[in-house]
Amino acid sequence: MEHRTQIHLSEVDYRRAVRYARQNALSLAGVVREAVAAYLDQRERRDAPGADPIDRLAGLIGPAARPGDLAERHDDYLVAAPPTPRPKRRRAGRT
Repeated sequence: MEHRTQIHLSEVDYRRAVRYARQNALSLAGVVREAVAAYLDQRERRDAPGADPIDRLAGLIGPAARPGDLAERHDDYLVAAPPTPRPKRRRAGRT
């Protein structure tokens, strides 16, 4: 069962949709249906449990392979390039 609806598009989006429809031998309604379906599919995949790439990293590194400063510099380790080593700081009261 299909439902009839009404939407408002900006002039730019309307022209883009009409152009796409002509180029692909679709109706404007067909373009809108395709766009809504693609958008919702993408959102469902993105919002699915385990879809966040960081979730796939959990538990991959065993304790022996973890850097000692992981808690302090976790953001550095999440970017593409490995961080440059920082000099060790001495704690007050230690020699």
